[in-house]
Amino acid sequence: MPNGGGGGSGGMTQGMTTLLPFPTQSGPRDWFRFAENKADNTAEIYLYGDIGDTMFTEGVSAQSFCDELDAITAPKMNVRINSPGGSAYDGLTIANAIVRHPAHVTCWIDGLAASAASIVAMAGDDVVMSKYGEMMLHNAHAVVVGTSKDMREVASQLDTLNASIASFYADRSTSGDDAAAFARAMAKESWYNAGEALTAGLVTRIDDSAVREETRKAVAKAMSGTLETYRYRGRTAAPAPMATTRRFRCPIRNRLPKGWDCQPTHLTPTFWLNPRSARHHRRTEDRRHRFGRARSRRRASADTGAGSGEGG
Repeated sequence: MPNGGGGGSGGMTQGMTTLLPFPTQSGPRDWFRFAENKADNTAEIYLYGDIGDTMFTEGVSAQSFCDELDAITAPKMNVRINSPGGSAYDGLTIANAIVRHPAHVTCWIDGLAASAASIVAMAGDDVVMSKYGEMMLHNAHAVVVGTSKDMREVASQLDTLNASIASFYADRSTSGDDAAAFARAMAKESWYNAGEALTAGLVTRIDDSAVREETRKAVAKAMSGTLETYRYRGRTAAPAPMATTRRFRCPIRNRLPKGWDCQPTHLTPTFWLNPRSARHHRRTEDRRHRFGRARSRRRASADTGAGSGEGG
């Protein structure tokens, strides 16, 4: 199986079943550390680097993270994130471990939470994003060496992995959007600033105390130290994130013709996608019906008058 990376540093398979060897860590990693403050019973976790220990990057593996996490007994936990992502499988494993932990967890997006790091960020009971921070969702990647059969099998595995990630986003978001909406956002490689992430239900609140230049430097540092391959280099280079199902929650569902739905795949007239345009269309139709009824009454009155004249 591929080590399906949430980002461009997805795993590599040789043939189909043998993973290339991963290097072991040597020396301390300041960007990944746990600290427990016994005074206020709060544990601090810093994820300031790649997720997943691969042949390309010296990231934090899910195993090492979970081993450290199991030792934490504090009732409150802060997870500080500035990461370009990495292995999607490691990201999901870390996220699920955080969700299962009995502590109340607040995930802080101090700079960047891209790719697999966005999965980890969504694991918090509260998700707080710096007002100058960035978040990115996209489909998992993998590098495969093998036959066409191998390629098709890995493609099927990636489809399953992407569906799991989209479901995780949907379950953890506060917007009520479904997995299909997040799957569309992932397919487009969607970048979010703090306000957009809050609107999409990816974060619960925005940290206004952040300093713009410090946050931008943190984002730049996270992106420069990785081999992740993104379609866009940050939020300023990317288009606005696509609307999720909130856009398609049609306020005029009961007025749609029989057999129509508010999902975009079922709609031919584009005005149904925009409630404002839909209201304008409805008013236009109402006026047209009123004028039509008035014209019919005038014709009926004229016919009646003409009939009376002939009768006289």
